[in-house]
Amino acid sequence: MPIGFAILGLFTGAISIGYFFLIAVSVGLLYLYLGFSHVLYILYEDPQNGFFSAVSYSFQLAKGNRLPLMGLFFLFSLILALGLAVFIVGVFFSLVYYHMTRVEFYKLLQSRSPLQTATQRNFKKAMKEQRSQ
Repeated sequence: MPIGFAILGLFTGAISIGYFFLIAVSVGLLYLYLGFSHVLYILYEDPQNGFFSAVSYSFQLAKGNRLPLMGLFFLFSLILALGLAVFIVGVFFSLVYYHMTRVEFYKLLQSRSPLQTATQRNFKKAMKEQRSQ
């Protein structure tokens, strides 16, 4: 009987470690997703900047704004679920509203950024200026 409890204890310990790793990986992926979330908008505004500078600027925009962005994604996941419940037609309206809200959120973050005007002209130059300060 004690061997059965020991095996059960090892099994529950392994499950706990598995849940810990699942949560750690989920938090890491969420951090990366929120950091990468504005890359397409940055590249759309100025495609000559390049991918890596757009990723860098996207992470700068997300810095300090991850919680509101996560709240926005959570809110729209509920809205999309509600749109799906309304015979799939509501999803189309929800998706349009979702993307327009993300664009406005990006513009709000960009207006708060100290690199905003320099970024629109030349992001690489703005990064060099920031590093030299």
